[in-house]
Amino acid sequence: MRDEKSDSQFVEWSSGIHPDDYDVSEVAAFLNKQNGEKLNGLDVGGGIGSYAKALASRCNRSVAITVVDPGKLVQEKFLESDDLNLVSQDFLEFNTDSKFDFIILKTVLHHMIGADEQSTTANQVDVLKKAKSLLKEDGLIVVEENYFDGWFNSDLPARLIFFLTRQKLIERLVRWLGANTAGEGVRFRSTLSWERIFRDLGLKTVHEQTSPTWGSGGNYIYWQLQRLLLMCTRKYQSIRILKKATQVEN
Repeated sequence: MRDEKSDSQFVEWSSGIHPDDYDVSEVAAFLNKQNGEKLNGLDVGGGIGSYAKALASRCNRSVAITVVDPGKLVQEKFLESDDLNLVSQDFLEFNTDSKFDFIILKTVLHHMIGADEQSTTANQVDVLKKAKSLLKEDGLIVVEENYFDGWFNSDLPARLIFFLTRQKLIERLVRWLGANTAGEGVRFRSTLSWERIFRDLGLKTVHEQTSPTWGSGGNYIYWQLQRLLLMCTRKYQSIRILKKATQVEN
């Protein structure tokens, strides 16, 4: 959950989202295959609406997207659009009678930080549970996350990142090493860890697209050092489109 410092960084970062970005074009292409003249969507932690606006521009039909984000700066800088509606509220406190065709969780689950590992996992699970409860029967949940896989598909690298980014005493060092969440904490997961959570919640992946750039470039020496320190064998970002498992089976 973002503090004021990261809220400012998030707003600045989200302003650079473009309709041609892989995560916009890929999700739009999948939505364009769905039935219905109009799609009703929800963007959780969607900031100033950059992603939602870009996504709506790539869809081949009318799309209405509600952005749920409690950030103070978001209210000031939210992008006005006929396709978008802002609800300035924490998602877990958000109440509505509406059901949605799709729900976007774009790089937000790893920010659902609690007091410890157990409460953090509970927060992530609660967000996914709520998203599932707000879906239409054939609705989609779009999860975009950064994955860190350790030896033997372990979750160890992500756990180490969680530990290091929570330490106030080394905040400056960790931030210098590239973690913009230093001092707050961030809980990434391995591929296997997320897949287990999705399965236990009755969600199944129906489509996945890996980022063509995230984790594949950058400084080679820095990546080798990161691999050594975190015991990481692979890092990547991807979009997973999930459905209720019962819908996939039917």
